[in-house]
Amino acid sequence: MAKCIYCKKGGWFQQVSSIGFCDACEYEHKPRLADSIRILLSSQEIIDRSKKADTKLSRISDARRHCLILKDFETKGISTITPAPSETLKQIDRVEREVIQSEISDAIFVANQKAEDGNTDAAKLGGFNKGIDRLTKLMDYGEDVSETERAISRLRSGRDSLRAELLRRKAETWVAKGKHAKAVDVLIEAIMALRHDSTPDREQASILNALQDRIVELGGAPPK
Repeated sequence: MAKCIYCKKGGWFQQVSSIGFCDACEYEHKPRLADSIRILLSSQEIIDRSKKADTKLSRISDARRHCLILKDFETKGISTITPAPSETLKQIDRVEREVIQSEISDAIFVANQKAEDGNTDAAKLGGFNKGIDRLTKLMDYGEDVSETERAISRLRSGRDSLRAELLRRKAETWVAKGKHAKAVDVLIEAIMALRHDSTPDREQASILNALQDRIVELGGAPPK
């Protein structure tokens, strides 16, 4: 007595295809099976070929979605792809983690290089801002975004500390010119920037204290 491999319906007069589908499942599920295999294989090719992280991650999402469809067939004993969908899903997760980790490392490296090599203050800070924007886009990918969140916080902290340092240097150029009042104004600007940035003040306490002490040394009054 024949039985459909998918819906498990059977009977004396049941007919099944070469795959094992009954007529109803052949009509409904065979095209879905073929489409998912095609899209999965196409996505894998693009992932391997592309150099852009957003393209890779978008295609990884497509691959995972269709691999989950194929896994449904796998649980019903229907052969689809090799390795099996359950194993392919593990590979997809691994590749996604690798892409995200690579993107994080590169964004931090570029930001630090810009901070060192930038010709202007805006250029030095711009590397951090671009890195933050770059990693924010990764938040849509991966089941665990904690690593991406930590990297974004690290870039924000680096940017905020650098902004304060650049203002401190500017203040010292005024000191060198004997313009202590202008130097104090710039140091106050640095303190206010730190107080209103996205990095918790407790993580910037040493920087804030140093700026306040310098204002006092120059005869000024730190902001309340």
